[in-house]
Amino acid sequence: MNSKLSPDEYFRELSEAVVEMDEERTVSASKAALDDGVDAYEAIEKGLSHGMARAGQLFEEEEYFIPELLMCSDAMYAGIDCTFHADDHHHGWHGQSRCFAGSGK
Repeated sequence: MNSKLSPDEYFRELSEAVVEMDEERTVSASKAALDDGVDAYEAIEKGLSHGMARAGQLFEEEEYFIPELLMCSDAMYAGIDCTFHADDHHHGWHGQSRCFAGSGK
């Protein structure tokens, strides 16, 4: 991974790594993006989440199936975990997250 890419280049790299189901590449790109000053929230939104949306599109087109979606999800969450913990004071997160679970009833 080349350092000092533009934020958009990092977003593309993160998205591609998720679509290609490459956890190591996702973590490496996440760390490099943060080291080069890319906003953590934008890296998640415009890179990692974008990659997962692309994987969803491939699923709809029947190019990806459930196993591929799960592997893409693993790659995305590896990048989020890396990004979240490296920048835990971003947007007032302070290392806290919120989870909501419900039955839908």
